Amino acid sequence: GDEEPGEPLRIEGRLYDVTDCRTPLTGWGLDIWQADNNGEYYDGPTTDYRLRGRVVTDSEGRFAFETIKPGRYALSGSFRPAHIHFRVYSPQGVIALTSQLYFEGDPYLSPEDPCGPPTCFSDDPARIVRLVSTMIGTRMGQLGMFPLFISRS
Repeated sequence: GDEEPGEPLRIEGRLYDVTDCRTPLTGWGLDIWQADNNGEYYDGPTTDYRLRGRVVTDSEGRFAFETIKPGRYALSGSFRPAHIHFRVYSPQGVIALTSQLYFEGDPYLSPEDPCGPPTCFSDDPARIVRLVSTMIGTRMGQLGMFPLFISRS
């Protein structure tokens, strides 16, 4: 909501079957979590759900969520680029993918990212979203489109 400090962000996407990159996947879940505007994460029983949420794909594989653009945080003498963590679950609850979404133009994308493979892949174009300015609710913010391709097996 508007009470969370930071720049409003909306991510819209579609989940497709990787075998043909056209078949939408219905009823799949995305678990999404991120740092706040200052690059800090919240853990523990009282803050489990701050900047964390789940969405389910619709009949055309579409999903969307609104949040704030996450802050960067220091790591190994540099900074992690701004990113959103996500897991994709099959309708049966099986984890199909755990990854991170990044933002085009971030100066800390690889090779500057201190976190590299096999954990972080901030130079993968399929994980980098271009943002455009738009109204989100009553505030100016950023909108990104994020297609995802998943193997059903």
